[in-house]
Amino acid sequence: MKKTIENIFILGIGGIGNSAIAKYFLNSGKTVAGYDKTSSPITKHLEQLGSSITYEDNFNHIPPIFKQRKNACLVVYTPAIPQELKLFQFFRTNNFDIRKRSEVLGQISKNTTNLSVAGTHGKTTTTAILAHLMMRHQASITAFVGGITSNYQSNFIQKEGENENISITEADEFDRSFLQLKPQGAIITSTDADHLDIYKNEQNLEESFQTFAQQVAKGNLIVNSRLKEKFPNAIFYGLKDADYMPIQPLKTKNGWQFDLKTPKGIYKDLCLNYHGQHNLENTIGALSLALHFGLSLEKIRDQLPSFNGIKRRFEIVVDSKKILFIDDYAHHPKEIEATLNSVRDSYPQKNILGVFQPHLFSRTRDFMADFAKALSKLDKCFLLPIYPAREKPIPGINSSKLAQQMTNSVDLVSKKDLPNKILEESFDVLLTLGAGDIGLMVNPLKKILENEK
Repeated sequence: MKKTIENIFILGIGGIGNSAIAKYFLNSGKTVAGYDKTSSPITKHLEQLGSSITYEDNFNHIPPIFKQRKNACLVVYTPAIPQELKLFQFFRTNNFDIRKRSEVLGQISKNTTNLSVAGTHGKTTTTAILAHLMMRHQASITAFVGGITSNYQSNFIQKEGENENISITEADEFDRSFLQLKPQGAIITSTDADHLDIYKNEQNLEESFQTFAQQVAKGNLIVNSRLKEKFPNAIFYGLKDADYMPIQPLKTKNGWQFDLKTPKGIYKDLCLNYHGQHNLENTIGALSLALHFGLSLEKIRDQLPSFNGIKRRFEIVVDSKKILFIDDYAHHPKEIEATLNSVRDSYPQKNILGVFQPHLFSRTRDFMADFAKALSKLDKCFLLPIYPAREKPIPGINSSKLAQQMTNSVDLVSKKDLPNKILEESFDVLLTLGAGDIGLMVNPLKKILENEK
């Protein structure tokens, strides 16, 4: 990126990745504007921070300064932005400097000590925990997280420090974005098949992760112990058979108490106030990289208990004597299985009603049988229509076909009818799942449940 860049226009500014980039540039004193299809809590917050946002695909809505000083303007986009977008066409036709978000993130982190978290599942939680721990490091910290952290109410975290600049990035495998990063240290949480609309097959995805691993500084790659055969020369973390692992983890009212085995010895009495066995595993990954890069045990022990989680990642929305409501971003069969296993483990014998919104027609098609198997572990499931995101419908791929393969009680429900359908059911735990706009239903459902249950 040129040092003369003063104005940033972001296409899809309301996305979780692009909005973090917007906050970075706003914090850097740049003028930031952007476009998104609809207003959202994220775009409203960006507007409060000083960003100018249009919700119409019309180049007349681009602020004049961006057109007048083209050489000082950078346009940022993601592959999710359709090429036929009029704004995109305007910038391209008029020879603006247009860069993918992944390239911009690579440039931002280029001259820093970059710590990255990659993986098809668990990377957002692991990144958020790592960023929270590293806030106790004496260095300057800049973190880009793929979710809204409860501690900082943001997906962008920054603090000034001494000497060293550390960037913490969630390394996204979509569109091979993470290959723009050259980490000094990295975690790989998982490499399960996903994004087959991009990769076409699992082998191509695996090769992309191997390429990412080769870009990590030697001796600083930390990998989930389930992936030992794929990354034999890495350092390993996990719940068992790993260099970093918990010893005799004890479930508590608020989460976990455990000792931590490391290559340098056993560290006693760590506390995590976050439920779910998969979140304990994510925490071990974050701890391993934090310790590997010099954060002291004392600071970790002090900092970890104050981690309050992430919006839509095993987020406990309502916890009363009558009902428990958990919201989770899980949108892949493996993620649904991990989330449901954690719920069953933490709340055995409870009747669980699940609401799932499939995300992408292609993902639903590619993993139809796996989705059906995972969702069938719910006592009952409400299926919402497929959230298309960037895709057009695929003939024959819909929630009805998914329901036909499930073996438990399942109903097809619209978002409009969902609140009343939930109130008609008898259950102990409500679990909402999905990466689409189901998150917008959480607060309305919370209000209804608090009033009715």
